[in-house]
Amino acid sequence: MSCWNSKTCNQIKGTDGTMFPPFISKETVLEAFVPFLNRSIHFNYESESHIHGLKTLKFQLPTDLFHNSKSKDHISCYCVNKDTCTVDGVYDLSKCNNGVPLLISMPHFLDADSNLQNSVL
Repeated sequence: MSCWNSKTCNQIKGTDGTMFPPFISKETVLEAFVPFLNRSIHFNYESESHIHGLKTLKFQLPTDLFHNSKSKDHISCYCVNKDTCTVDGVYDLSKCNNGVPLLISMPHFLDADSNLQNSVL
């Protein structure tokens, strides 16, 4: 993949998200490549529970997945248009979609900047 501004962000890491390796632990960081985001994402351990007597580990997306990438060195290469990297909660997909203006967020701007959440009717 050659969509982003660095080798790190262009790497495809993890699975397709449908399966992960066995014997994972609370310290495991699960990675998956998401084609429509044109990037790999990770899931962090959240909690332990039991389902039908089996111990399970719950992993979830980090709350800052679509936060301002300019403020984080390891994901700053996802910020190609400085105008759309100013607000936490949206992710600009334009560069990887032939320049079509396309922003994505979590449902209902979950974990987004409060100014963004309050400006939506």
